[in-house]
Amino acid sequence: MKDTVYDKYLKIKGLLGVDFPNLDEMRFFKMLGKLESWHYPNKRWNGMELSKEEADVYEWLVDRKYNPSTVYKWYRILGQNKEIKKKVKARVMSFNEAKTYSKPFRRMTELESELMYHIKKRIEQYIVR
Repeated sequence: MKDTVYDKYLKIKGLLGVDFPNLDEMRFFKMLGKLESWHYPNKRWNGMELSKEEADVYEWLVDRKYNPSTVYKWYRILGQNKEIKKKVKARVMSFNEAKTYSKPFRRMTELESELMYHIKKRIEQYIVR
């Protein structure tokens, strides 16, 4: 039976813990963002260089035939949102459907932005005095 995206995500997460025990998941996720750009030369910016640790992780991914861009997408979708992770794990939702859900970072609502504006004005009122 073919592995699902969730199975591959768990596999790479387990391998990462074995091969890079000092690398926590959040640092790995941030590193993947840079490695995704590095993997495609037309996405690289001028002067972009990888640190020793980033180069080791990049080589580790490529040696195991993982595309850093694909792994980054897995982590972005399955690593952040626990609700989507449960649905993909239970096979209620496909990975392609999960990609269409909103990202974990959202814009503020109108009410929240208005509240923030009033808080900012109050702070400025007391600081100016």
